[in-house]
Amino acid sequence: MNGFSLTISLTKKDLQDFNIESIFKFRPFYTQPIFWFYVIIFAGITLRPIIEHRDNTLSIDLFLGPLSMVAAVFLIRWIYLRKATKFYESNIKIQRGITYTFDYNQIHAKGHNSETVYGWDEIFKIIKSKRFLIVYITTSTALILPLTMVTPEQIDFIESAFKTRGQFSNPTS
Repeated sequence: MNGFSLTISLTKKDLQDFNIESIFKFRPFYTQPIFWFYVIIFAGITLRPIIEHRDNTLSIDLFLGPLSMVAAVFLIRWIYLRKATKFYESNIKIQRGITYTFDYNQIHAKGHNSETVYGWDEIFKIIKSKRFLIVYITTSTALILPLTMVTPEQIDFIESAFKTRGQFSNPTS
């Protein structure tokens, strides 16, 4: 393969799925500040009857702690879905699509009124999840490629170019 081009138009659902997948798979949950907030709330609610020396051990407080943790998971999910929705609605490039051209030396990205070139040596890491191939430019910036839009040969090409940092020769030359 000599390189290829893909035009990727992410849907709002794609971006929401990526956002949810990223908080639960790519970043450890315990690094999220909201997790620690709920750990403190959970501990406070659960331990309050013990600290106050209540005799009634089946207090409603013992059920509020676990209930608040379940609520926290849904709250975190809602926050990230809302964040993804706002990002999608404000980013015309994602809505109109970005054409990525991958070759042996670089990745060329062309979107609405913008053009960027990334050398393979600039790529931070590549992660393949169940639904996406994520090409990280930095720790917080990535090219999101839904696996439904990329062939296995194209994935192999991207992974090989990344592993060799573009320092391999064109096999057809």
